[in-house]
Amino acid sequence: MPVEWWRARYYVRVAAKSTRTRCADCGKPGARFSLDGGPLLCERCYDARLSELTGYARLPEPPGPEMITGPDRRRHRIAYRIMRSPAGICVEAMEEPDRGDGYYVEIVGSHYDDVDGLVARARAAIRRRIAHPDLERSPFDGHWTLAGWDLRGRLEWNDRGDPFDVIVDGRRLTWEELGRALDAYEGWEFKLGFRLGGFDEEVPGEGTGQEAATWSMAAGVETHVEMAGEEAAAADPDVDEAGGLVIVDSTHFPPPTFGRTGRPGPRIH
Repeated sequence: MPVEWWRARYYVRVAAKSTRTRCADCGKPGARFSLDGGPLLCERCYDARLSELTGYARLPEPPGPEMITGPDRRRHRIAYRIMRSPAGICVEAMEEPDRGDGYYVEIVGSHYDDVDGLVARARAAIRRRIAHPDLERSPFDGHWTLAGWDLRGRLEWNDRGDPFDVIVDGRRLTWEELGRALDAYEGWEFKLGFRLGGFDEEVPGEGTGQEAATWSMAAGVETHVEMAGEEAAAADPDVDEAGGLVIVDSTHFPPPTFGRTGRPGPRIH
């Protein structure tokens, strides 16, 4: 086992492309996991094979999707995923259809963290992001401008050969649009930082979704959350449950007893 396995996630989330490939084990559509170079598997069959190889316990089913309406009245269908990577248990909350933009939150804990707690953190984080956009339309020229003092987003790969795309508030921005959003801050200093998730948890309301909702209402921001059933997915034929391809190498997983033998288990944030 590499001695630096804990320094990285050791899986790749590739730019999402529509795929209806069926799972090699159960035959269900939406296979996106490849374990040790094997055939594509669905999320549950990947977890079953990984459990047999590593000895880790099976992970529970993720909660169902929900529809969140933000303060700008945009509706966002948020799906949740739970998977195990060499670095720990990963909970994703992402907007569908997954085209590489949209809201996305990732929470990674150790292999022994409470999964329900990780899901609660992901749910609270995605709701906070939707409830508190970082950009707003300027009343003077209609361009995007900062709504406050901070700007959070992510970089996403594109197939054009251009610099990475910028995703802010679930929208894909050009670099020109991003520059215009900073016009009001000419002469100010700024600090640019990068990290693998975690920005969403640096505000009040951390923990359960109820705490986040209380903080949102105290700030004068209204959001509406409803469950998104099968009819919501059927209404949008572009919804792709598969998302990006995930490639995993089981040889990078620590033994199940590693985090219980004096040294803490792997943790990203």
